Amino acid sequence: MEAIQKLLEDDFMAGDVGDMEAMLDLRTDDAVEIFPGSPPLVGKEAIRTAWNQQITDITEQFKNRSVEEIRLAGDWAFVRYSFVY
Repeated sequence: MEAIQKLLEDDFMAGDVGDMEAMLDLRTDDAVEIFPGSPPLVGKEAIRTAWNQQITDITEQFKNRSVEEIRLAGDWAFVRYSFVY
């Protein structure tokens, strides 16, 4: 759990400064991200493409965020967080 929390902290810090590459470096090649009303994004390139198309100012997107839930299941971790933009 501590490793997941550290990863989230690093991810949020990268988001705060708008460093998309650092954020992507924290994800595995088969990472999955799900945004409301959208199909799942599978893999770094799908995530990069969606962010490039939808997010113009990443530093604004990640303000007012909160981690809602962290679940561990073997080698998997599931994180649910919210942000306001």
